Amino acid sequence: MKQRLTGLAYLLTIIVILVGLPAALVAVGSPWPARIPAAGDVWGSLTSPDDGRLALAALTVLGWICWLVITVSVLLEVAARLRGTAKAPSLPGLALPQSWARGLVAGALLLLSSTPTDALATPADITSSHAATPPATVTAPVGPAASTPTESEPPAATHSEPTASITVMQGDSLWALAETHLGDGREFTKILDLNRDVLGDNSAMLKPGTILQIPAPAHEADAEQVTVKAGDTLSGIAQDALGDADKYPQIAHANPDLVHDPDHIETGWVLAMPETGTPRANSAPGESAPPPASPPAEDTSAADRQAKDPAPTAAVATPRSTTTQTQTPAPTSSRSAAPSDAAPASHTQVPAPAWAVTGLTGAGAVLAGGLFLRRRLVRQRAMRGRRPGRTIVAPSPEMATLDRTITHVGSTTVATIDWMDNVLRRVAAATTDGHLPSLIAVELATDEMTLHLDQPMPAPQPWKASGDQKRWTLPTDTDLDDVGPHAPDHEAPWPMLVTIGATEARPWWLLNLEDLTLEVTGDQHCAEAFARYLAAELAVNAWSSHSRVHLMGIGSELDGLNPERMTTHPDWNEEAAAHFLLETIETIDRADDLDADVPTLRATGQGQDAWPARALIVAGTPSSEALTQLEQTVRSAASRTSTGIIRINPDHPSDEAMAVDIDATGRVRLPRAGLDLDGVGLTPDEARTCAQLAAEYRRQDPAPIPGITEPAQPWQNWSDAAGALREEHTLPRDTPADEEATTISILDAADEDYLHTGATTEEDLAALSPQVPADTAADVQNADPTLDDDLANWWSDTCPAPRVTFLGPVSVRPANGTPVTERKAYWTEVVSYLALHPHGTTKGDLATDFEISDARVRTVINHAREWLGTNPATGQKHLPDARKGPAAQQRGVPVYELVDVLTDADLFRRLRIRGQARGPAGIEDLLAALRLVQGAPFSHLRPGGWSWLTEGERIDEVLTHAIVDTAHLATTECLRTGDLNTARFAATTALHAAPYEHIPQLDLARITEAEGETEAADELVRAGICNTTDNDGDGPLDLPERTQQVIDERAWVRPSRQAS
Repeated sequence: MKQRLTGLAYLLTIIVILVGLPAALVAVGSPWPARIPAAGDVWGSLTSPDDGRLALAALTVLGWICWLVITVSVLLEVAARLRGTAKAPSLPGLALPQSWARGLVAGALLLLSSTPTDALATPADITSSHAATPPATVTAPVGPAASTPTESEPPAATHSEPTASITVMQGDSLWALAETHLGDGREFTKILDLNRDVLGDNSAMLKPGTILQIPAPAHEADAEQVTVKAGDTLSGIAQDALGDADKYPQIAHANPDLVHDPDHIETGWVLAMPETGTPRANSAPGESAPPPASPPAEDTSAADRQAKDPAPTAAVATPRSTTTQTQTPAPTSSRSAAPSDAAPASHTQVPAPAWAVTGLTGAGAVLAGGLFLRRRLVRQRAMRGRRPGRTIVAPSPEMATLDRTITHVGSTTVATIDWMDNVLRRVAAATTDGHLPSLIAVELATDEMTLHLDQPMPAPQPWKASGDQKRWTLPTDTDLDDVGPHAPDHEAPWPMLVTIGATEARPWWLLNLEDLTLEVTGDQHCAEAFARYLAAELAVNAWSSHSRVHLMGIGSELDGLNPERMTTHPDWNEEAAAHFLLETIETIDRADDLDADVPTLRATGQGQDAWPARALIVAGTPSSEALTQLEQTVRSAASRTSTGIIRINPDHPSDEAMAVDIDATGRVRLPRAGLDLDGVGLTPDEARTCAQLAAEYRRQDPAPIPGITEPAQPWQNWSDAAGALREEHTLPRDTPADEEATTISILDAADEDYLHTGATTEEDLAALSPQVPADTAADVQNADPTLDDDLANWWSDTCPAPRVTFLGPVSVRPANGTPVTERKAYWTEVVSYLALHPHGTTKGDLATDFEISDARVRTVINHAREWLGTNPATGQKHLPDARKGPAAQQRGVPVYELVDVLTDADLFRRLRIRGQARGPAGIEDLLAALRLVQGAPFSHLRPGGWSWLTEGERIDEVLTHAIVDTAHLATTECLRTGDLNTARFAATTALHAAPYEHIPQLDLARITEAEGETEAADELVRAGICNTTDNDGDGPLDLPERTQQVIDERAWVRPSRQAS
């Protein structure tokens, strides 16, 4: 009944708009004059005092226009329904009113429903029909006892029929979706019933990007399904799904109700894949199959990977099978290579490519996110002390696969785990009195977080508590200020939260190891892999910064991952265990004195010292009095020990410990909690490689800026990757003058002048401003005759060439191509990739770097080609046929390349090298280059993409160095000449591009001092450099050598200077 009333309301709304609005307008009167007015009449009406008639006439005209637009939109929509078409034709400029009309008509059609839906039970979560594993049964939160549903909370009804997932596109309605996928628009109630938890009461207006479940047609129930995305072709889907593009007729035959023309498929269609004769590795939900007696041959669990990995370099490239247990399946079965720009849907993760390090995918993505943050932190520390003209050595090539995995997976999870860390710190900061909840576990997804508590506790706003008050849930779109105050220096209240696994419904389950004895039993290899993973997370998680983990008899491969937090012992160490016990007892005594649990003491900042946490991971059953006492102590002083114990396959498991069982496939089961998870794990080689990469990133060895190994333009024959003249084309700055060989230098004054006026060193001047032979300078300038024209085009509103921005948020501005309305971030990455490969790239290389099939490459290239448009100089596409481009002709193989496309990165480097070749006059070129900078290079990248950027030369880092060094040159010269405004522009530009580098910060301090603000300059150095931290709760970092040298030479922050 409610549904019919809703439909009646929509119908009445349409009648009011189509009939009532014109009736009201007629009653107001005609806005048109009875006769054609003379010019004098018009002028008189406009200049005479308004009595309201002119405004009323204008509003009446506007009303008639609005009525006409809405009426046309509604009539088009009704006509489309009568013809049986899913969508009405789109009219230019009428997208919004057509969307309204579509919703109104769809809502009115509710009157035609013959099945009442209000009485149906809310459906339970329905998983994809080709999920990797059956849904895990979670009967209770982690805790000592399982809770059962009460009579007031009846279990939700479940749907046994198979379903498929679709993504709502712009303009979709339930009626249109039912017509497209179910063959009859009147079947829309079936879609509505399956998605009441998503749609609520607003079923007539669908939001683009929403994931909906639809009933799978009978002939598709047992087949794999693929949802068509924009740009898909039937042959491309056949290549991806069936392994052969020529098998597209089989897909057409399997979908006779949809595919009438193989050359025409529509976005949103759900296509059934024909049976290939190969049994699927998984069953549909609701089916049960006996577990195999042993792991399948293709299953590469942690144990299998350990047995098969022959060497560390091989370990990082070993993929799991395609039905990997730790990978949460996506909500749709789309094969599209171009993800949506919209926020990721609930409970989804970016699928891991085959080359990814398996231990860092699926549930292990939290570790990838932690390593991502740790890498960024360590790299920024190294860059702070970088000297001009130098870079920091990159990791060895053997680390490339792991480094790329961290970028690919970690970039997609870092926002979620950082949000969780922020929320929990705010919870602690909001606890000024009382107690924190007794946290056992965190259930984390991309759309919400649930805290599982040991004891019931009322949930403060904006948390939502379960009926038993043991589960608090918070959506990710909550205003964090409602949770608690921002407290970046606040101790993390639960520093020993670590990921233990994942279910299909939730990407991550994190267990609080503090005050817990965990006994891991089962398959030895998988149990050890599980323990290595826990230790690795404790070593890198941001919220575990003050934790210590000791591994005894296990985990030696992790040695070096983070020496500040982790200590490995090859065997049992009684002395270390005794010290561990002593620290635990001291913590208990301190907590007893204050009569509170440790998390609350952390939250409220009580005590004279911090409350560090510690974990002991032990393999086997050592004969140890210290271990026995430690276990008894942890069990008897719950919540006050700040200690966790993890034992791997002890000889005599304890009934008092929390049991974790791991089988040979890596499944993790916690019987007491009713959890059955895809477990985490690191093989020995994966752990060893993670530790080696972390050690390499901690190195801060300087290295020269790399050269351009394969120049594509004449100017590149002279330039390094940052746009500076290569050393072999210059002379040392202190070379004596030669009457027969004229040289120039962009900083042509004496070193003493620059050292007196600037914040620089002799080493800086030698690196950035060597002498350039006059004939070399002329050759460099002659090598780039079109630079000024290209720069003018870059700034022109009528630039004929596409423009790609790298020196700031990455973007593409085509000149005349087909506009992109969807997946713009993905196509931007594709075009950027091509722009950074001036010699072109093969289909195979692009397929590998974007993790797509060769067939999909053609579709992707076609989208990029149409977006970039036609080159007016040649009449050909800016992305030409792979066989006909200049690089293809030169290399003799088909390659994809961009022709006549401008990038700010190349313009910057061209200006810099020409400026260096022009001597003192070249400062203008340097300033022109700096005007191209819009922020930090390569910022706002698509999460889950750009992993190829970490391979080989780190162009993102090199261009950042180029900006800082160019700005330092310009600033140093402007300080000498007294042009402080220009100096400040240059230094500020560099600081925006590299806010963590000390070079621009010191330059700004010197400019401030030159402006007469001596105390302000001192404060900039003291607060911005000397006392900066990494927001990890620790003290300021040691000053790099160059920074200390400049501060000493300028006599900044000296006590004697303050006193004067």
